[in-house]
Amino acid sequence: PGVPPLPTDNVVVLNNMKRPWHRCGKHAKTGQLLECRHIWEKVWKSLQWTSQHLEPTAYDWYVKTDWDSFVFPEMIRAYVQKQGWSPHTEHHYVGHEDVHVLETPFISGAMQLFSAKTVFELGRNVLSHPNMTANPPNATHNPNTHCMDGPGQADRPTAVCLQRELQIRPESTRDDQGRERVLLAPAQLMLAWNRSAQGDFWYWKHKPSTVGDMEHCCSPWPLAFHGSPYKKLGELYTIDHFLYGNNNKTTDLFWPRKVDHPVNPYMRAVRRNLQATREREEAQQSQ
Repeated sequence: PGVPPLPTDNVVVLNNMKRPWHRCGKHAKTGQLLECRHIWEKVWKSLQWTSQHLEPTAYDWYVKTDWDSFVFPEMIRAYVQKQGWSPHTEHHYVGHEDVHVLETPFISGAMQLFSAKTVFELGRNVLSHPNMTANPPNATHNPNTHCMDGPGQADRPTAVCLQRELQIRPESTRDDQGRERVLLAPAQLMLAWNRSAQGDFWYWKHKPSTVGDMEHCCSPWPLAFHGSPYKKLGELYTIDHFLYGNNNKTTDLFWPRKVDHPVNPYMRAVRRNLQATREREEAQQSQ
């Protein structure tokens, strides 16, 4: 009672946003930091809204994802079940761990998985604190050390707030073979990334030596695909059609332009694993 219902299309529209959409960065002549409605404000207010309007037991897990990501809910369900985690009694902040900034490792915004306990403690105890709104929207502070409202990207402030205020560290979803379950670029690109050849490329900076590259980069049990090419209209549908389409009509080549590219056997393996996961879920539900 008294809790506003979620929109029927499951899209929550946030109001009371404080910053204009554009004007990011610094003024070209004066160097003054301009106001910008960056992703952090949207993430912060989403978490705040959730913690204020939903019951802590309403859901077990929460996912924050970028709009150019393709997320696999059935794979996420299977992953957390296998881990045996308790989402209402344990803190979890999970995904592709980015360590190129050593002082603040964070989970990539491509797909961030939060346990219910984490969401509600962060939203109620940290993001609703007066200090979060006392800071002017264009005030300067170091996003690596301060948990407060201000200019900056979303992923690092989220990690700072979790680590410094709640002592919650990021957890990587890499498998035991060093393969990533959340791909930060399209599979056809990541399967060609060579750690030795790419040298100081930010993706490899400070990553453990056990993290795989090339054909060993990517788990065939993915939780999410991400990449700027997916911003193009229709690209996400290409993935959906190949992985979920009618097998009688779906080509066996994900990337016909290069028949022998390793992305084709990789995507076929993903398709098989998705089918197996869905069948296992259906069997469990029928019991």
